Amino acid sequence: MLGTVLAIASVLAAPYQPCAQEVRKLRIATIPIVDYGGLWICMEKGFCDQAGISLENQTLGGGAAIIAAMRGGSLDLGAAGIVPTLRARAQGFDLKILALASADSNNLLLVRDPAVKTGKDFEGKTVAVNELRGVGQTWVMAWVAANGGDPSKIQFQEFPVPGMVAALTQGRVDAAQISEPFRSEGIKQGLKTVESQKLTDTIAVAGIVATEKFLAENEALMRRFVDAFAKSQEYATKNPDEVRKVLLKYTKLGDTAATVALVKYPTEFRRDDIDFWKQSLNQYAGANITFGFDDIVWKHARIAN
Repeated sequence: MLGTVLAIASVLAAPYQPCAQEVRKLRIATIPIVDYGGLWICMEKGFCDQAGISLENQTLGGGAAIIAAMRGGSLDLGAAGIVPTLRARAQGFDLKILALASADSNNLLLVRDPAVKTGKDFEGKTVAVNELRGVGQTWVMAWVAANGGDPSKIQFQEFPVPGMVAALTQGRVDAAQISEPFRSEGIKQGLKTVESQKLTDTIAVAGIVATEKFLAENEALMRRFVDAFAKSQEYATKNPDEVRKVLLKYTKLGDTAATVALVKYPTEFRRDDIDFWKQSLNQYAGANITFGFDDIVWKHARIAN
């Protein structure tokens, strides 16, 4: 009898080991930027496989496009910025963030004219962003206000991230809020950076999202994903060279992958991660977001004490 009890206890305590037939394929879309290095590590280094999950990745142009695909039912999960996720939730789409994909302490603006340094200098300028009213635009408006300028006096134009450097060098815009690896490429071409003074040191940028319906129907599976993703994020943090290798596959960086600046790959939320974006959207982008952290972050997400 004792032997039977011990055997059952050992089975219950053992880590989840999926059989081949138990692996669940999930459709996910990402943007080809460094923010999702930890996710691609999960796919390439077996962390997702160990959780019984096979992610089928496709590339789309931005968080809004990814969320639109989720609305249409062609995706199970999305890799999206905090801003489009908040906006979608405010518009009635039942999204939840399962985990943070990236946090950035190097939100640099690129400019053609090195004399453009302060928020006041940006008044009257045209700034390239990946999505109108998205992460980049919201961050720029908050930065300009914090550095002595009036964000309502800036014009924004939407460009695919890979096209921003050309738009800057050709004079079609004056500045760009641009992600790696294209930021480093712009610096190589002589563009100048503007440091992100007077904003929080590290800003949560992007996460992995799903609908409440999908989460309710697949709770055990998604809890395993959250744990697997945290392991892959930790691995990415400790092994930047491995991140650079997966970037070669998923972003087509070429030699730039060896030198590109990486973001931070957090393993858990801080309860104030959403506040910066919520307050900035309400103050600078005409939003009226009243819901809080627990409304947008999944109950089984990893949250710091």
